[in-house]
Amino acid sequence: MIDFREKALKECDSKLAEHLNTFNDGVIAIIITIIVLEIAALVKSTDYPDFAKQIFIYLLSFFVVANFWFQIHKTFSFFISKASKLTMIADFCFLASLSLMPVMTKWLMADLSVMSVVNFGIVYFLVQSFELLTELSGIRRAIRHLQIYRILIG
Repeated sequence: MIDFREKALKECDSKLAEHLNTFNDGVIAIIITIIVLEIAALVKSTDYPDFAKQIFIYLLSFFVVANFWFQIHKTFSFFISKASKLTMIADFCFLASLSLMPVMTKWLMADLSVMSVVNFGIVYFLVQSFELLTELSGIRRAIRHLQIYRILIG
């Protein structure tokens, strides 16, 4: 029983990293789905310019979110094999701020104004900041292990 508990404790951080990565995939897939649902259906052919604008804004938002998925996937692949509590919190903040993208996209589709673009930029900045914090938490842990390794090898 003690061996099982010790093994579980050793594997806990690596399992958390795997679960966070999987959770990211699911949340980001839902975010992209919500963004596409914000496009209003074309009812009259006279509405085509507005419809084309919405498609363009959707594509921009899609690639912004897809890029964040790619970046966080790289972060987990290269830096986070074991997740700490800080990694988890930073990743949840990343996902929470990224979850605002559908709202910002809807706002851009409804009213392409300076205010909507600025707010989209603010949310983008927050998402980028939390993605960087998630990456730094993984790098911090990886560097700590490298320093211990260097001390032991000496």
